[in-house]
Amino acid sequence: INIISLDIHNYAALPELESGLAWRELMQATLDYQEDKLVASFPASIAQQAGEQVDIVGYMLPLDADTKQKHFLLTSAPPSCFYHIPGGPAGVIEVFSDIGVEASWSPIKITGELVLVESSKTGVIYQLEGAIVMD
Repeated sequence: INIISLDIHNYAALPELESGLAWRELMQATLDYQEDKLVASFPASIAQQAGEQVDIVGYMLPLDADTKQKHFLLTSAPPSCFYHIPGGPAGVIEVFSDIGVEASWSPIKITGELVLVESSKTGVIYQLEGAIVMD
């Protein structure tokens, strides 16, 4: 997995929500590459929120051409290349939304149920289910 440092691009920092997830904490996950999968260990502050409704701000990486995205990636920095996820596995959340989220290149604030993927063949270690946009 190719991990690009966010510092080299001088991206403006996303606002942190007072009661939401922080990318700096999400990125503290440790990753171990085993045969055909990625095994993740999560910081205690994140592990205790598994299964809970959480809020986060990030950039959408659409996965299809629809204006309402029901399945997309939320990243810690603006996506600049589809093949290089900003921040690596710990800098992306796979998002599932029943109603769809309006596609946007600007930061969005969403809420949903946090799922931790301890063993991943795709490289995704965080998921958000039942996501909706917050005002």
